[in-house]
Amino acid sequence: MSIDAYPPDNRRRDIDNINKALLDAIVAAEVIEDDGLIDALSIIRFDPTKDGRVEVRIREYGKVV
Repeated sequence: MSIDAYPPDNRRRDIDNINKALLDAIVAAEVIEDDGLIDALSIIRFDPTKDGRVEVRIREYGKVV
């Protein structure tokens, strides 16, 4: 899963605080069954944008044998 975060303003924020609420919302929306199934997660914070937003991409993570 990769997350692009665009905050609504320049206030200082901890990037790790995005995870919990966002992952809980994705589970509640039944996009994934359980956030414990996520094997790889990346978050990138971009410059602020009006009203803020997050973009989430989910793909199957293949195990290399």
